[in-house]
Amino acid sequence: MTKLFHEIRDPIHVFIHLDWYEKKVLDSRPFQRLRNINQLALTYLLYPGATHKRFEHSLGVMELAGRVFDVITKQANVTDEVMRLAAANPKLSGHHAADCIMRHRHFKVLYERDPQDAKVNSNPGAAIAKAAELEFGPDAIRYSKPKVKDVAGDFPVRERDGRIRPAISVSETLSKLQPTAMEYVFVAPKLEAKAEDWKEQNREKILATAREEEDEHETQPESSRTHFAKS
Repeated sequence: MTKLFHEIRDPIHVFIHLDWYEKKVLDSRPFQRLRNINQLALTYLLYPGATHKRFEHSLGVMELAGRVFDVITKQANVTDEVMRLAAANPKLSGHHAADCIMRHRHFKVLYERDPQDAKVNSNPGAAIAKAAELEFGPDAIRYSKPKVKDVAGDFPVRERDGRIRPAISVSETLSKLQPTAMEYVFVAPKLEAKAEDWKEQNREKILATAREEEDEHETQPESSRTHFAKS
């Protein structure tokens, strides 16, 4: 019989809880490879105790994210009568957002930035989101582009002469690394299947059109762009 829930002992969180779907992810080869990646890169060379791996860090993040989610979406904690009324009455302002929270009908990922798409257009997620809004309406689509910090030079390196220097100042490779770019497009759950089919059929066309617009904007004289911006 399949065990539906699992627990992992942890020195910080005491127990980390997983269901059997999460256990399958945990047992996968890509996730198990995190056991071999230091969470703090080479910081352990300066601080010998900083040796924890990306594996246990990811488990802890999952546990904390799950606790936060359970608290803010637990029915007993949703005491705002205005929200409950909005979720129950489609005619009230904010009904859609309140209904999503109360019934756990959260938006689904429609698109995640692909490096190959970025070679066609510098902001592929924005292009997909714009086209999706025209197709399904702005209320059914959400676009997110989180800002990611450049952490390439945050860890210290000890050189042969004993000096401690930022890694980015001693490594040509690290100095050329670019911050990770992230983009996501979300769609209302009731449109997930339809939107997926639409994306597969129109993805290349959308990105090609966006690239043409981007190239046209870049080749436009500066004076013309200033004139259009003012008008």
